[in-house]
Amino acid sequence: MTESKRASNGDKIFKTLNPEAAAQLKASLANTAPVLSQYISEFVFNDIFGQPGMSLKQKEIITLTVLLTLGDTNYQLRVHLQSALNIGITKAEIMATFVQCLPYAGFPRVLTAVQIATDVFAHSSAK
Repeated sequence: MTESKRASNGDKIFKTLNPEAAAQLKASLANTAPVLSQYISEFVFNDIFGQPGMSLKQKEIITLTVLLTLGDTNYQLRVHLQSALNIGITKAEIMATFVQCLPYAGFPRVLTAVQIATDVFAHSSAK
C-alpha cells in the first residue's frame, strides 16, 4: 500500500472514531509538524487500528487501558474516551474497564481517568 493510500485509509478510520478530533489534530499540526499528522494517520490508524483481528471497540478499550496506565496522557485519553462513546462503548463499560485497571495501575491513575471521563461524559453528545 502506498504512503498516500495508507494516510487516506488511516484518516478514514480516525474520522470514523472521532471526526472532530481528526480535523483538530490535522489543523493543529498543518503548519508546525505535518509529517507527524501523516505518521499518525499511516501508522496509528491505518497500520494499527486498521489491522484485522479485533473490532474497533476492542481496540478502543485497549487504548483506554494503556492511556490510563501510562498516565500523563490527558489529551489522548479525552480523545479516545470520546471515540469510545462515538462507536457505542457505554459509559458503564468504560468505568468497568477503569476499575479493572485498579490493581495494576493504582488509585491515582484510575481516579484521574475517572475524573477525565466524567468531564467527557458531561460534554459529549454521544449516547
